[in-house]
Amino acid sequence: DREGRDYHFVTPRVFQERAERGDFGEWAEIYGQRYGTSRKMLEQARREGRDLILDIDGQGARQLREQKIPGVFIFLLPPSLEELKRRLRGRGTEAGDALEERLKKAKAEMAHARFYDYWVCNDDLAGARERLRAIILAERCRRERQAGVLEKLMVES
Repeated sequence: DREGRDYHFVTPRVFQERAERGDFGEWAEIYGQRYGTSRKMLEQARREGRDLILDIDGQGARQLREQKIPGVFIFLLPPSLEELKRRLRGRGTEAGDALEERLKKAKAEMAHARFYDYWVCNDDLAGARERLRAIILAERCRRERQAGVLEKLMVES
């Protein structure tokens, strides 16, 4: 994780102050750490027409939807719980009870998948990446995101 690229690290007190001011479009506490997405950054990206990919959990997605912050919500699913367990073991970040707790939380998180616009099974990295790209391309082509294209053509005739 790199400061200024992956995250902007702040003290717990500063984070709490920012959360209370409403500076975050969403925020959550995950495994004892607090994470948030800057509301200003979300608004600026939307004004500039940029795509953002947020790595957030169900709490964060729910907060964005409740606040009517526009977005396309994609839930990445493992091909199986056994494969998820294998991948988590392979990372070497959890073992024993911590691994079981992580799996339990992952299953609870999957219960929120029905509130997302798309599901992508992460069975293999290249395939999952292509499905994500296809969703992004399709969403960029939506009528409401092509503001003015038809009107411009009609004026030309």
